[in-house]
Amino acid sequence: MREADSFLPERGLADSRITVEEQGTPTGGHSVQELAQREQLLASADDLVCHAPSYSGAQHTRSPPLARQNLSVYERPPAASLPPRLSVSALTANHRRRSQSNAAPRFGARISRINRVAAPMKIGVFTVLYQDLPLEVALDKIAALGIEAVEISTGNYAGTAHCDARALIGDDEAVRRLKEAVERRGLVISGLSQHGNPLHPQEKVARATHETWRATVQLAELLEVPVVLAFSGCPGDQPGARYPNWVTCPWPDDYLEILDWQWNERVLPYWTREAAYAREHGVRIALEMHPGFVVYNTQTLLRLREATGPAVGANFDPSHLFWQGADVVEVINRLGREGALFHVHAKDTYLNRANIRLNGVLDTKPGAAGPPAQVAGRAWIFRTIGYGQGEQRWREIVSALQANGYDGVVSIEHEDPLLSIEEGLAKAVELLERIVPRQGVA
Repeated sequence: MREADSFLPERGLADSRITVEEQGTPTGGHSVQELAQREQLLASADDLVCHAPSYSGAQHTRSPPLARQNLSVYERPPAASLPPRLSVSALTANHRRRSQSNAAPRFGARISRINRVAAPMKIGVFTVLYQDLPLEVALDKIAALGIEAVEISTGNYAGTAHCDARALIGDDEAVRRLKEAVERRGLVISGLSQHGNPLHPQEKVARATHETWRATVQLAELLEVPVVLAFSGCPGDQPGARYPNWVTCPWPDDYLEILDWQWNERVLPYWTREAAYAREHGVRIALEMHPGFVVYNTQTLLRLREATGPAVGANFDPSHLFWQGADVVEVINRLGREGALFHVHAKDTYLNRANIRLNGVLDTKPGAAGPPAQVAGRAWIFRTIGYGQGEQRWREIVSALQANGYDGVVSIEHEDPLLSIEEGLAKAVELLERIVPRQGVA
């Protein structure tokens, strides 16, 4: 197996002193001191980070990039730096106890608990919808709609049409041009998106995904972008497997054994190491809770966050939660209490009740995002916001985000098979302009 530094860009960032301020208030039954101690444990090994970031924003010195330290994609960090090994049943019991102790009413009854000023959220868009256009042409169209922020793909599933992280980190002039192109139009970059599967059982796939991930973290630091968006990934069921195995049920017992192996041998070792790498570069990891990957709901996200530290949080995309049956306002409340709301996607889901009554919500038929001829037979499809759950639901979502202190970007992701890009984007912007508060509230 090749060493990890053989498939990462040779150009590293110069060692320097940087300030890392962890955003969000640590809660969920943990004191600041307890969380800081856990950070110190994760960072104690020399091949992670020299010093854990303090919650007061104190400076720390970076260690050499992990890519230079002979770690393969699948190699485990030192045992002392990993969280204790827990079975799936034990983890579920722990999570249930914490959930009960942190139970809270819906957002309407909790607004009074917010004692800090909530700045207005910004409306943004994931530029991949214009991937067939040059970046500057796409930015012109976006700015003309009054949009304030852009989320840009740097590789993996969404491609490199507008930005190739691996190329840019070796080209200071290209980085400068990208930054100026965005700022010249009055826009900001809300996050760099590199959704892929770094835990893929095929080493070649995992390497390529991991390389893009590492390059994107470095690029985010260069561009002063605070968040990198990702999927958690999904391993196979054993060493030597060829395809990911997403476990969705606890019986027969084989599935729990697979789940235990995946988390303890692949998921936790990888993300413990990569959370440290993100902290080293002053970047937070916004994981999208997406079926097909090990982090697909609130519980699995918080399990990973508890094990790896507060650098891991959510890219909150309700479209995947709607069809799973989650109450998205409750999800926002829980993530808000944990300080884990890092980024938000604005994408809706239409639930075809007739098809669900027949077959339930697990649906492998194509057509979730098109083409139109295939959508009628599915249990659910992605829609422009307001066309799935209705405007009132989106008002509740925005209010819950505001009540939980979220003041970042609400990034439109267009995957509607029944509306054109232009019409879908325009309608999403129109709705968000009506329901997103434009003034901060003390």
